[in-house]
Amino acid sequence: MKQTMERESVMLDKIATSQMETEIQNRIITIAKHFSDESKYVFEKTDVESSMQEDDIKEYLKLTLQEIEISKKKY
Repeated sequence: MKQTMERESVMLDKIATSQMETEIQNRIITIAKHFSDESKYVFEKTDVESSMQEDDIKEYLKLTLQEIEISKKKY
């Protein structure tokens, strides 16, 4: 019984972590798109373009989440 509870606890933790990561990704992408729209406006006014694109942001987010996961495993 104890082993079953432990396995279910681990599974629920993985599901919750995955769901939380998806929510964070969606929030970050929404924010990035907002800033991208603002950056387009700034570019139109100043001719200075933002260097970060959506794929760059997704990659940075992926690396950050991996670092968090590694950090969690240490403790």
